[in-house]
Amino acid sequence: MKKKIISILVAICILVIILLVAVFGRKKDVNFDPTKMLTDASNIKYEVNDIVTDIGLDINIKDGKPYLTTDINNEKFVFMFPLLIESVESKELTGFYGKVEEVYQAYIGNGDPKPVLLFLMNDGSVEYIKSSTILENGVFESEGKIIELSDIVKFQSVNAYDIDEDGERLSGWQTVVAIDKKGYSYDLSKIDYLQEYYGF
Repeated sequence: MKKKIISILVAICILVIILLVAVFGRKKDVNFDPTKMLTDASNIKYEVNDIVTDIGLDINIKDGKPYLTTDINNEKFVFMFPLLIESVESKELTGFYGKVEEVYQAYIGNGDPKPVLLFLMNDGSVEYIKSSTILENGVFESEGKIIELSDIVKFQSVNAYDIDEDGERLSGWQTVVAIDKKGYSYDLSKIDYLQEYYGF
């Protein structure tokens, strides 16, 4: 009898594990699909660029809290923040509504824009801090939620190009899309008032 009960309990545990993997393990398997945009994508062509840029900002997450360390010897860091001569060592970033799951350095625009740090929260919301706010103003706190974003599971860097009526590619820019659990995306450069209000 005891063996039968143990077997049933083991089977239940296995089913629970499978269910948890199915629910939580697949959430980041979504890929960017330019046909599933929740922001205006008319006359815009998107291409994934998978750019990785190391500008000397390192953020580690411990127990849902992000900690920033800077490398003042990094050439790109010196270019973007030439007046900063003291490094930051494991400085906690505070003021978040919940636990941080992941941090993404978003580069939006042309040239060498200073990144916006996007914080994916455990409830699928997104908070942000401009790197200039931290490093130039000395404010190590979340600047709040991007209210348009919910159920987000992934960020993706992309190139965006205006397309004319003949389908010809015109000017382009770099942007980041936030992808929700259903695979729909928001172009952060196309959310109304983001540039003006958030300073992107």
